[in-house]
Amino acid sequence: MTVDSARNLKIGTLKLANPLVLAPLSGISDLPFRLLSREQGCALVFTEMISAEGLSRKVSATLKLLNSLPEERPLGVQIFGPKPEILAEGARVIEGWGGDLIDINMGCPVRKVVHGGSGAALLKEPGRIRKILKAVRKATSLPLTVKIRTGWDEKNLNFLEVARIAEECGADAITLHGRARSQGYGVKANWEDIGTLKSGV
Repeated sequence: MTVDSARNLKIGTLKLANPLVLAPLSGISDLPFRLLSREQGCALVFTEMISAEGLSRKVSATLKLLNSLPEERPLGVQIFGPKPEILAEGARVIEGWGGDLIDINMGCPVRKVVHGGSGAALLKEPGRIRKILKAVRKATSLPLTVKIRTGWDEKNLNFLEVARIAEECGADAITLHGRARSQGYGVKANWEDIGTLKSGV
């Protein structure tokens, strides 16, 4: 990911007019909200977090989350899941559908997601992260990004290790939520960790 002197953002092959990006927000970043965000200047918007399992099985409720309009493009799709082969298949579905970018959620702290081995639970398994990213990178030529937290808890902050794995596996950008999974959303984000990541990869 690069930002040039004119403030244009480039993620892989995707060139954006500015660095203003709408994050994937479950229950919020639906089609009307994305259109409003584009009208207000966002250069890139994302779908809500989507189950790779649901995509691979072509579940109708999951596929509805991909409903889009040309005027909201470019459109990123965030997927989650614990299995490399299922995430890879989800990536193939997204590319076949016409997505512009794929983001893998490795930071969601929600109990239901974590108990299934997805989201922030992956931070406990760097080896699995490597397998996932290799499989997804092989499955798609779309720009690939990863969303992570600083670690599982404050005693296990491994964001630099995970970011380096992502870089080695061909991810085009990394988004860091400056809190550990155990911190949820209730404490101030650690901007120093974000700076450390920026200078470390």
